Amino acid sequence: MLRRVSSGEDPYVGLVLDRQFRVEELIGTGAMARVYRARQLAIDRDVAIKILRPELIAQKEIVARFRREAHIAARLEHPHVIVVHAVGEVPRAGGVLAEPYAALELLAGPSLAQALEATGGTLPLERA
Repeated sequence: MLRRVSSGEDPYVGLVLDRQFRVEELIGTGAMARVYRARQLAIDRDVAIKILRPELIAQKEIVARFRREAHIAARLEHPHVIVVHAVGEVPRAGGVLAEPYAALELLAGPSLAQALEATGGTLPLERA
């Protein structure tokens, strides 16, 4: 179920996905997806919501890869692998293809790009 609780510049901010994740702010973008901070309402915790970019949803191979990566990651348990809490789709009206999303553990700290910038473009082997 999709419910908008506020409006703004970003079409995803304010959405409540599957009656459990309220999208609150954009925190990063990549070639395949946008990542948002969201609130998991039932248990009152912050999560990351990774949503496939809408311009990619017509490419079946990319959609399949996005879903496959989320399902594989969800089966892994390791301190250095992010936890996948849920997967779903951002519903669209009128038969329009929906963007898949993954609800992930939200980690605090710098991005990889920020860490590389801070160290001059390389990380020590132990850190990497």
